[in-house]
Amino acid sequence: MHNLPLIHALAAAAISSIWDFKPQDLSLTAWAVAHLYFLHTPLISSLAGSALPRLSDFGPQDLANTAWACSRLPCHNQPLWKAIASSALRSISQFASQKISNTSWAFATIEYVDDTLLHAIAAASLPTISQFSAQDKSNTAWALSRSEFLHKPFMSALASASLPTLDVYSQQHLSNIAWSFAKVNVLNPPLRSALCWGGFLDTGGGTARPQDMTVTAWSLARLLVFNRPLLNSISEASLTKISDFTAQEISNLSWSYSLLLVRHEPLMASLSASAIASMPSFLVMNLSNTLWAFSTLGITDEPLLDAISSASIARISAFFPQAISATAWSCAKLGIKSVPLLQALSAQAIPTLGQFAVQNLANTAWAFAKLFLKDEHLMTSISSAAMSRLFEGIPKEIASTAWAFSKLAIEDRPLLAAIAASALSLIRESDAQCFSNLAWAFATLVVQPGPLLESIAAESLAKISSFDAQELANSVWAFARLNFVNKPLSEAISASSMARLSDFVMQNLTNTAWAFAPLGFRNKPLMDSISSELLRRNSEFIPQELANMAWSCAKIGLLDHTFRNALSAAAMRLISEFITQDLSNSAWACATL
Repeated sequence: MHNLPLIHALAAAAISSIWDFKPQDLSLTAWAVAHLYFLHTPLISSLAGSALPRLSDFGPQDLANTAWACSRLPCHNQPLWKAIASSALRSISQFASQKISNTSWAFATIEYVDDTLLHAIAAASLPTISQFSAQDKSNTAWALSRSEFLHKPFMSALASASLPTLDVYSQQHLSNIAWSFAKVNVLNPPLRSALCWGGFLDTGGGTARPQDMTVTAWSLARLLVFNRPLLNSISEASLTKISDFTAQEISNLSWSYSLLLVRHEPLMASLSASAIASMPSFLVMNLSNTLWAFSTLGITDEPLLDAISSASIARISAFFPQAISATAWSCAKLGIKSVPLLQALSAQAIPTLGQFAVQNLANTAWAFAKLFLKDEHLMTSISSAAMSRLFEGIPKEIASTAWAFSKLAIEDRPLLAAIAASALSLIRESDAQCFSNLAWAFATLVVQPGPLLESIAAESLAKISSFDAQELANSVWAFARLNFVNKPLSEAISASSMARLSDFVMQNLTNTAWAFAPLGFRNKPLMDSISSELLRRNSEFIPQELANMAWSCAKIGLLDHTFRNALSAAAMRLISEFITQDLSNSAWACATL
């Protein structure tokens, strides 16, 4: 019954006699006000003020009702929440399943985190969790996970109790359970299999809400479960309800599909159109996540990118480290050199770099280098922030930072020394991409990295089978440029290169041939194979590659008549584009051969 005059009269009467209310009266009144969503500030303040000194007299039902009501209104009275937590903690063992569920849901909704209470809630749930309703299981799991509180025995018990009864769960319950496990990154194989492959999560039939679709997709992405039928079902259902999606749901669904590398063209186009229409309601995280999603999938949607760029510039003061680095990274991934946006990101980043994680620093530096935007103030600031914190980074972040500074030709000796020391300490944990990026970075700047180079060579030799074409070519080029001779590694790179020459782009081929020349490594089968591959792609030569190839073959003394004629013909075709170094290298090769 929504008789407003009566409700207002009841509120006035309650305020005048609030101190006569018993605990049950207070909790029931609070519950009713919340259930009616009757935002009567004087009444809410009176209820909170009267309840606070008497919470020790509240029973489990009164505490649960009060917590639920305060979270729904919402009431942000911190002393009241602290007192509710303290009282609930003392009597949690007396709480029935619904009271546990409602109390945990209330604290999570209001974002009041009390680890002691959460631990007590999880522990109190264990003996009777099999008796919890689907709603109680779903709410309690959601609440603990939303608070980022992991209680492994509870999650295990929840999975075991849920499996036999999944067929009576609603789609909201199912998606909340899946989300809860994904949020705290708990992989329970039987439950994951039942939810994702057993047909329980089903967004078809027109009954699923946008929230169910996005939560399900997000859970699949977090758990790295690629279920094509379920994703297709989500896609089709989302297309029919896309106009109902909120900014958060658009962002989350885009992010989920990108993490799973699912490029559903109709859905992405629909998400783009909805995002543009909803752009005024996008929060900073929605902006950066949506841009990140489209860039990860390699989708250059110019209207969407323009809208995100404009909205980001307008709200740049609200951007935090993760959003700054993700937005810069996304621009670089798509090759979008939006100078106004990048300048705004730089200006926002510089004063806050002390708050950046090493990953944020590395991604921001990488993005500006990838776009070849040399912002000296930003790069100097990144260097200062990174110097004392590189030890916190992982190998990929350290190598990426080195690559970025070398790409922009910034010879920051103190930073390079710190990078070399940090990379050396993590050399066993590094992979082929890290080895090649580090070697390439120091070689590009012609800076000797001390013992790091020897360690890169040793580790590269042990992991040579994992190197791709780009990594092989970059590594051997770097060793040659730094005059580092390691015959076993040269032989290993040669053998690996021979096996995958068809994967080499022109620059990889000519760089590999060039590198072996100054290293004094003569491998006729490799050079013959490179020559054959280059003959097949003769029309793809650019001047520098052509001149370098001629110089390399002349230096080693390996060149057959057919290939020499092909190089000569290509040189005649490109001679007008040669720079002085190309001309001198080609002239030297002609004279030597």
